[in-house]
Amino acid sequence: MKKIDFFLFLHVIYMFGHLLMAAEYEFPVFPVDKCPLSKEDWDMRSIQLKCNKTHGYHCVPNRHLTSLIEFCSSQGPKVPIEAGNCVHLAGRGRLNQIPCQTVFSSGCPDTFFFSQDIYKFPKCLEINTKLRCFVGNADCMLDRCLKKLADKQNTTIASREKICSEDASKKSNESKSGVNIFCKEDNMPSDNVPAIVGSLVTVIFLLILLGLAMVLFFRLRNKRMTKTQKGKISESIDVLKLDEGISLLEKDEKDKTNHQKKIKRIPGLHNRGFDDLHLAAKDGNLEKFIEIWETLSQRNKDNLDSRTGDGRNCLHIAAFFGHFDICSHILRNNKNLFSKKDNNKMNPAHWAALGGKINILKLMMSFGCDLAEKTEKYEENIVLFACIGDWIDVCKFAANHATYKSLLHAKNREGWNPIQYAAKRGYFEIFKFLYTNGVDCYSESFKTGKTCLHTACENGQVDICKFILNKNPDLKDKEDYNHQHAGHFAAKSGSTEILFALNEKADLPFFKKVATDNINILHIACKYGNLNFCKQLENWGILNDLCQDITEKGWNAALFITERCVDEEKRIQILELLTKNGLDVYHVSRAGKTILYNACVNQSKELVKYLLKHFPALVGIERALDPTLASKSEMINAIFDDFKRKMSKRDKVHATD
Repeated sequence: MKKIDFFLFLHVIYMFGHLLMAAEYEFPVFPVDKCPLSKEDWDMRSIQLKCNKTHGYHCVPNRHLTSLIEFCSSQGPKVPIEAGNCVHLAGRGRLNQIPCQTVFSSGCPDTFFFSQDIYKFPKCLEINTKLRCFVGNADCMLDRCLKKLADKQNTTIASREKICSEDASKKSNESKSGVNIFCKEDNMPSDNVPAIVGSLVTVIFLLILLGLAMVLFFRLRNKRMTKTQKGKISESIDVLKLDEGISLLEKDEKDKTNHQKKIKRIPGLHNRGFDDLHLAAKDGNLEKFIEIWETLSQRNKDNLDSRTGDGRNCLHIAAFFGHFDICSHILRNNKNLFSKKDNNKMNPAHWAALGGKINILKLMMSFGCDLAEKTEKYEENIVLFACIGDWIDVCKFAANHATYKSLLHAKNREGWNPIQYAAKRGYFEIFKFLYTNGVDCYSESFKTGKTCLHTACENGQVDICKFILNKNPDLKDKEDYNHQHAGHFAAKSGSTEILFALNEKADLPFFKKVATDNINILHIACKYGNLNFCKQLENWGILNDLCQDITEKGWNAALFITERCVDEEKRIQILELLTKNGLDVYHVSRAGKTILYNACVNQSKELVKYLLKHFPALVGIERALDPTLASKSEMINAIFDDFKRKMSKRDKVHATD
């Protein structure tokens, strides 16, 4: 077996480990090479993954720091993060804060922020997956690197330590970029593979045994070689500064004694991986673009397909920005670039549709490009991207061409058609156009069973909701796979206008219906902190009844109030409102949780203070979990310490009396 085959074999085992690691979480996670580093890219990935207000898009390291992962978190898009902390995704899918203030040389967040803004702190998204360290933590990388080298060959520890420490010290002082330390054995798979479950146990176990046998074989062979070549083998660690974004890892396969890895910085590389050709395509300077194009063509035509950080080539970029002459030049001289896909499997026509550039789509059509092509995996087309970008002209373009008219009715892999995209984004004119052209408004998501009315209610799109209820009022009674009707989704957005519109088509018992697990609209409104929605339920005289409903988990509305930590002042007002309408604040769930316990879990400082002040008996309830054990936050612990001092002082006064 050749040595390259050996490493390919180990790489397969390594990839198996990554796939199995995703099983640690309660929702799907997707490994990525890099996280979005701008709001534009962050929002684009959120759209691609179908994240929303309730399941917010995130991209962070996994718990082992072996991969960056993106996912839609059930904690929502805005999880509060204290200053001096980065985050990773801990077990069961909770974002966990990782202190970085004392270990990062630079780049550690110095202020409070929400998790959706973590891209503003790129050092929190830079990890060395082989050493399992944040790049900003030079001490961690140095220690792990030295350990790897020591395990490999003890006789060279001293020389390697000198190289590691000198280079790591040098790079830790550079504020513009992090430290990348590459050990000789970095191409070996991580030894931190999660527990293997189910039927994969036998297969993976055999693979590992085979891998260990091969490792032993090569070590014995190398040991024999070392006896005859002692003193000739040298190892070094090359730590190079990465200026802006992309680096190429090169290995010299010809020299078997050279295990040094090098990072080459590509000349002309700019933020987000844009090179000079990409920038010219973006700026629309035809003369400059052709000059760069010709220069690259003379060197190597493969250079014309250079990619940005998100995988776009020059045609993707020029199409999105609508530079007709540049797109024409590209298609005339290298039409093959149209067939290239970016990291999201989008071709240049998809980007033209996303940018609303009809003239570019017509140009591509004249060159015989396939504008009906769908993206791999998610099966999205130009009309769906037009609905994302709010470009009704692209929808009209498709409707006016027999070849593309069917795209108005096409669904993506999850069963979403264009009218559902328009409903989610709130693009009323596109929604009406699609409805007029016969796009099915009763279409349901394959995954959730949601209709366009559910989606519009969930996202607070008032005009679209009113339009649907006037045209197809029976849609209000449609339920998703969790038996949630339009009222439940309206409770998520908290729109009282939508609530009134539903009330015109439904009587009050409609709003008292429960979904799966006995969840009612008050529970949902409390979860998302929608005060005015709760007030309207009080005005209708149904709030008291809704306060009495208990879910299958044994939760009442009180526990939903503190399930999240955002908008604490509103949540306190909701609690006061519900208390006047018969809410049992001291309710204990089947698992022993209380309103105070949930507030501590979510580090809701103001709510904890309010509850201890107005409902001190929440501490010490029989069968309830101890709220002081729910959070490791020093801030919450300080609040409880202050509460205990006050209670002790009060008890002494009462004892004296």
